[in-house]
Amino acid sequence: MLEVTAQDGGGFQVKELFRLKAAEFGSEQQTPIFWQGNIYGVQSKDAGPLLEQLICLDADTGRLRWASGREHRFGPYGGPYLIADGLILVVNDSGVLTLADALPTGYHSIWQGKLLEGGECWAPMALAGGRLLVRDLTRMVCLDIGKK
Repeated sequence: MLEVTAQDGGGFQVKELFRLKAAEFGSEQQTPIFWQGNIYGVQSKDAGPLLEQLICLDADTGRLRWASGREHRFGPYGGPYLIADGLILVVNDSGVLTLADALPTGYHSIWQGKLLEGGECWAPMALAGGRLLVRDLTRMVCLDIGKK
């Protein structure tokens, strides 16, 4: 994690805040999310005991705040995930969508539902106008998740 600050008179100063090994944090296919001072991501298949779990890191120190647990894994390549309205939406390899609170205090799953039959549900999700697009290798679904 680097901190880049502008200098008076031009130029930048770069300071390393912390460095993590891939086993500590290595989101394989999806881009980690920085949100409200935390970093969220799904651990890669090489993450040791935290493999395939959704985790939350403190963005200032790199310390693990929480992991979703062995019973809540999202696949060897990390399913797609995003944060909207304070919720994490994450899909596992089996096509199950999970909604969880995006809070630094712990993993709290709110809802789960099977959306897709396939495997390889790795494509990024898209959310626009209250509609969520999710796909696997053979099928795409569009869900109306807007507030009513």
